[in-house]
Amino acid sequence: MLTQVVLWSIFLKRAYLSLDCMHRR
Repeated sequence: MLTQVVLWSIFLKRAYLSLDCMHRR
């Protein structure tokens, strides 16, 4: 269960970073 939370947090972080990069362009 803990690993699932970690993976979810990483996924959200990557999505947020990708969105930020796209917005900066």
